Amino acid sequence: DKVNCSFYFKIGACRHGDRCSRKHVKPNFSQTILIANIYQNPAHEPSCTLTEEQLQEHFELFYEDIFVEMCKYGEVEEVKVCDNIGDHLLGNVYVMFVSEEDAGNAVEALNKRFYAGRPVYSELSPVTDFGEACCRQYENSECNRGGLCNFMHLKTVSRALSRELYEAQRLSLKILKGGSSGSGGERDNRERDRRDRDRDRDRDRDRDRDRERGDRDRRRRERQMRNVYLFRHAATGSVVVSDSFSLQARSTAPIHSHPAHLAQIGERRSSIAIRRDLFVPYAVVTGLSAPQASAIVARVRDAIPQRPKHPVAKTPPRKRLPKGIFGPPLSDLADKWVGWTVPEHLKSRTTLLCEALSDAAAQKTASSTPPDAAENTGESGIVIHWERDEFRRVVDEKEGLAWPGSIAHRKLELFRNRFPLVPGLDRHTWKDI
Repeated sequence: DKVNCSFYFKIGACRHGDRCSRKHVKPNFSQTILIANIYQNPAHEPSCTLTEEQLQEHFELFYEDIFVEMCKYGEVEEVKVCDNIGDHLLGNVYVMFVSEEDAGNAVEALNKRFYAGRPVYSELSPVTDFGEACCRQYENSECNRGGLCNFMHLKTVSRALSRELYEAQRLSLKILKGGSSGSGGERDNRERDRRDRDRDRDRDRDRDRDRERGDRDRRRRERQMRNVYLFRHAATGSVVVSDSFSLQARSTAPIHSHPAHLAQIGERRSSIAIRRDLFVPYAVVTGLSAPQASAIVARVRDAIPQRPKHPVAKTPPRKRLPKGIFGPPLSDLADKWVGWTVPEHLKSRTTLLCEALSDAAAQKTASSTPPDAAENTGESGIVIHWERDEFRRVVDEKEGLAWPGSIAHRKLELFRNRFPLVPGLDRHTWKDI
């Protein structure tokens, strides 16, 4: 990528900082936050006389302190502490939350806090997979760059402490969700639990029978249905449309991407593989038959001319903020900030999708006399899952265009910000059923 900094995408930090010749695109929402230079490792001081056991004890006390503090803002999934000595990674702590909303609240609160007498600087990080950000040679004790390596050298915490912290978090969440009784006593709690189990046993027996019957019907329907996936590039906004979640070609070289997908982003080299960590599904259409899915993909993909071979255009130099400015922008610089807008390429593809679905609904209505009841009740079976509601509402900008009333719209749930949790996609292999 000649425009965006690949190191910042992977690690959330760059050794060049603001002087980097490539763009550092900071996410507007993310599960991961970066707390910069918060861990002070005594081993990096020349006058350190602590033993290895004392250094590990010092680190685990810090790790426990950070973990407990982060749990106040939401459920914590991972906490990573860097042991590099480079200025851009020195003492960095990465915290991945289960919810993006919790991560945003944590960043807003931490920027008003102090730790060990020093102000805390935190921001949302683009890191979604620590496996790609870590130095694999360091994990095998083969890294010859030492602490100056540009990839993460993570400090490890003992399994006993990690197990204790996550178990305490699980129990505290259980108490907060289920509530606790302080008047009935422990005996009343056990008696109430026993009654609940007895009452639920009969209810679960009937529910299991209905679930098995419903699962058989659902699997039968899913085998006859297909999904349409619309992927967006995290930085450039380019869109790839596919009737399969996998963007690879079905050939002898599985790492190569499909030529139709490469052509949509202006790439002519067939040996190139699309980076899945940069393309995120922003809309998934479910409940389509195989012919419908193929027709919609062909129309949305072929209606817009292919992008030029070199889509990267020259951009004017970015305006740099004066050094020493942290936190929110100053009032005299507020007019220079531009709000986030939906990319034009994403708007055009979404508009074409709406037109294709509207024409399909109109043909179905014209071929049925009287009109189908599904068209009037919004129960056609087609559901569009959206990553953000702003993507769905881009069709409102075009006069006379609206989503058919027979189509339902829902929130797109993403696992690790990459894998959609939708019907028709196996959650173990992430392949279409």
